[in-house]
Amino acid sequence: MGKIYDEFAEELDKIAHKYQSRPEKELDVLLYIALQREELVATVYRATFIQRNIERLNVPLEAKQAIRHALIWIWKDEDMHTIYTRGALLKSTVFRHKINVYLNQFNGYIGGWAGSTIQHLRWKESPLAVSVAKTIVFFGKLSGKISKELHKEIKFSSFKNFCGFNIDAEQTARICWKRILLLAKNDSRFSLKHLNDFQKIIFDEQQHERIFQLIFDYLNESDEFADDASVEKLIAAIGNVSPYFLPVNNRSITAHPVGKGESVRCCKNESLLSKYDYFQQELAKTSLKNELLETATRLGLPTQELIVTVKVAFSMGYSKTDLSPITDPLLLASLVDFLNQIGIETIKVIEVDSIYRNFFDNRSIDSLADYFGFTSSKYQLINASQDTVPHDFSRGIGTYSISQSWKDAHFRINFAKLRSHPVEMALLSVNNLEWLTGELNEFVFANRIVNRSTINAMLLDDFPPEFTIVDAYDAIPDGLIGVMGCKHPVSPHRFYFGKDPVSIDLVIHRHLGTKALPEKSSLSNAMHWFGIEPFEPIVVGEDSPIIPWKSPTRNFFWSVLSLSAFPVYQFFSKKGLLFVPKMDTRAFPHLKKPTIWVRFIRSINRRITNLPN
Repeated sequence: MGKIYDEFAEELDKIAHKYQSRPEKELDVLLYIALQREELVATVYRATFIQRNIERLNVPLEAKQAIRHALIWIWKDEDMHTIYTRGALLKSTVFRHKINVYLNQFNGYIGGWAGSTIQHLRWKESPLAVSVAKTIVFFGKLSGKISKELHKEIKFSSFKNFCGFNIDAEQTARICWKRILLLAKNDSRFSLKHLNDFQKIIFDEQQHERIFQLIFDYLNESDEFADDASVEKLIAAIGNVSPYFLPVNNRSITAHPVGKGESVRCCKNESLLSKYDYFQQELAKTSLKNELLETATRLGLPTQELIVTVKVAFSMGYSKTDLSPITDPLLLASLVDFLNQIGIETIKVIEVDSIYRNFFDNRSIDSLADYFGFTSSKYQLINASQDTVPHDFSRGIGTYSISQSWKDAHFRINFAKLRSHPVEMALLSVNNLEWLTGELNEFVFANRIVNRSTINAMLLDDFPPEFTIVDAYDAIPDGLIGVMGCKHPVSPHRFYFGKDPVSIDLVIHRHLGTKALPEKSSLSNAMHWFGIEPFEPIVVGEDSPIIPWKSPTRNFFWSVLSLSAFPVYQFFSKKGLLFVPKMDTRAFPHLKKPTIWVRFIRSINRRITNLPN
């Protein structure tokens, strides 16, 4: 244990003594400390901050990749802890309490940015940033926020020393969360689920400490391999902590379908065939039939006893005048016919509730299905939001349930539609599985305890689809916020098929001309989660750009709007009330008549985002 650890342990003792008669207050104080600390390290470990120092290491490329991924996984863990802690604290309805939550998180971010800038950048590389960072640290020391021992450690140094510093940091986090867990066991505000999550966080911090310790041990002061160290030994040591900390190619378990780099079939209709005949023709050329038959053989079931679940998207639909946000019901019927021809008899089609049901009546999945034409005796329609069962996910915190129809299916088909999105750039197959674990309200707004991108990765990890289809044929919404609707949708006349949703999404992004995936997008997060290095999947068939396509970042104005979209939506949309398309109110009447002010803001937002108005 180092001096930083000793200082922190002493501080915890002082807090415990101060609030010995008020354990609930002590717990709140410790959660504030945990939030600030988790935000700080989540910022310090961010891939964009730490990458340059990893590139400076005098070790083979494969070792750099292993270290990079291990630290990315630690970053993602700490980011999960930050969101979880903030969400837990924001359950309070006291305004002053909420302000303190945001102030502590902001302080953690500023401290993390300053510390990472000083530790990872030389002054000559970025004199302005380093000068600002050192000024922040100086005033932090004066104010007592940064201890004398901590101040000594915040300096540009070797990567080995950086890892040594963070061994102490992870140890302090662990003892803080242990104290939180002890207090929470006797606090009625926290359920058994929360206690289990706290235990998982403690386990995560222990693993992070082990990763930093072994990297520290494998490097010398010149950031070269120490005596007797090698790439093979480093990878084996990291894998012994957990395969999750390794890139996918180095993991001992390689059977997972996500991230295997499967080829993608893309077809574009330039024939005289109708959309539906063409879809059937191209579907027959894929491996779907063989995959289904092999699944039946593996499970020892007749084909007609296989249960196939198909995830579609139509709950964002708002009017028959704009069908761009929804799956084509006739295209779904074509898929169902194809499955019937193979011998599949039990087909479950699932969809989840959208946020619109909070503001409009008649928005049940059954009502929407009747309105948009998802009515067929050949499949069972299921509301996955009401179909959930408890599930303990193998990785992650804050999510406790899963759609039973998705979980129990013998074969899962992810039937997505290409739609533009201001945060994701395009909503594709990874995002099509959103909310199969519970209510959207729980995972979008500021008081959430887990990010939507994390939920998607958790779901893909435990219950990945066996086959994925992305409809990019017609009525495809582009522009700033196509996921909600589009004035002038495009018609690329394409379908994408494959077994690996990550490969499919990477191909589509390339065809859309996406220059760089957003760091916090669900696709980027899934790649980090599964240890996938950027790659170009093999494309069978059409491999050309989709033209025309209006990217959400097509110009400076839209880029600014895209950048601000998520923070504005989560903090200033009144939980989605101010951002809705022009709903068909004859079919979906208002639950509560909106005020003139709400109607005005909605109209302005639709004009800004180029939605039908």
